[in-house]
Amino acid sequence: MIRRIALGSALLAALVGYPPSLDAQQASASGTRERLRVFLDCATWNCREDRFRQEITWVTWVREPQDADVNILLTGQRAGSGGFQYTFDYEGRGEIEAARDRLTFTS
Repeated sequence: MIRRIALGSALLAALVGYPPSLDAQQASASGTRERLRVFLDCATWNCREDRFRQEITWVTWVREPQDADVNILLTGQRAGSGGFQYTFDYEGRGEIEAARDRLTFTS
């Protein structure tokens, strides 16, 4: 099975208000679509997990990291310009364990 992980772009898109344009689902053997299971660990100031869950509806949000296909660690720090810099670290699990990525966004 091939999974296309475009979660980083989609999460950033949700933060800034753009709809996700990439498919993060897989086709099962029966031809139905199975949603990617995602665990979000917000380790930053003013993290609104409910906003992610509300805006990104094409994944299944799970409450335990061991139940996820992808674990996301969201951290943040003050930027020199007075803004805030967010870093999303993505780590695949199970079949997609080799998938790792980092996305940084400054507001």
